[in-house]
Amino acid sequence: GYPFAHQDMSAAAQRNAAVWLKTPSTNALYVRGMDVMAHAAQLLDRPEEAAQWQKKADALRKAICDHLRHPDGTFAYFMYKDGTLEPRCSALGAAYCILADVVTGEDARKALAEDRLQFSNVGVSLFYPFYEENTIYHNKAAWPYASTFYYLAKEKVTGESCAEADAAQLAHSLV
Repeated sequence: GYPFAHQDMSAAAQRNAAVWLKTPSTNALYVRGMDVMAHAAQLLDRPEEAAQWQKKADALRKAICDHLRHPDGTFAYFMYKDGTLEPRCSALGAAYCILADVVTGEDARKALAEDRLQFSNVGVSLFYPFYEENTIYHNKAAWPYASTFYYLAKEKVTGESCAEADAAQLAHSLV
């Protein structure tokens, strides 16, 4: 589903190419996992392990913010193997980064990228702007679960319920 995975590439070559991508969404999930491990170590009265897990989580938070964000504070769809940021911004990456406290406060508000994403009656676009060629299944797509995470993140940032909008979009996506 990524733009460099051409139809003439073997499935193995496509998987190998995807391994080199760095996405904010996946990395935010790692941060959350490390936070949970730190908390579990605290509960088990293992302060040294808790500190190690927390140090790793904090280092990854910083790396995500330093390397996977655009200058305007939005999160890139992904970073290529050569370190180049994909110019598109990611709704799911932003959502997971907000929910995992990779960004908070004004940084979280910027990460929502409301002026850079597309909203429709079926959800929030996975990324924007879209690719010109329409051979990539992520292109021009809104996935219900991704929209739900986006709205949960928006609720966390704004304190306002997005349940009505999310429910309406979920209902439209089923038709």
